[in-house]
Amino acid sequence: MEDFLQRLAEELAPRIKAELEKTSAWVDQKGSPLGRNRHCAAVKRRMAEGLEGAYVAPGNRCMLTPAALREEMQRTMTPAMPGLAKTTAPEATQPAGDPEERAAFERVMANARRVRGR
Repeated sequence: MEDFLQRLAEELAPRIKAELEKTSAWVDQKGSPLGRNRHCAAVKRRMAEGLEGAYVAPGNRCMLTPAALREEMQRTMTPAMPGLAKTTAPEATQPAGDPEERAAFERVMANARRVRGR
């Protein structure tokens, strides 16, 4: 009887594992749209804060539930300074009418273009 159960377990284990991977409710760091580093950082942060939906599986595989992944994507897509992305002050992109400021601005911009290879 023990041999039969052992053979049955050996035969069923790969099938069960494959089925679980297909229907898994967890998103692995390898398949995460956040990328491996951000995904793992999100898991560690959620666990430290006591939030649900994060798990470190054997082999240090960082896992998130789909709901936690959506929350983390919303969190990372929100700008740190919400007003910054919406407004661009023209005076911040161009120097004032002072010729010395204009010359300094042009030098800085030329240096930046040279460094960037443009």
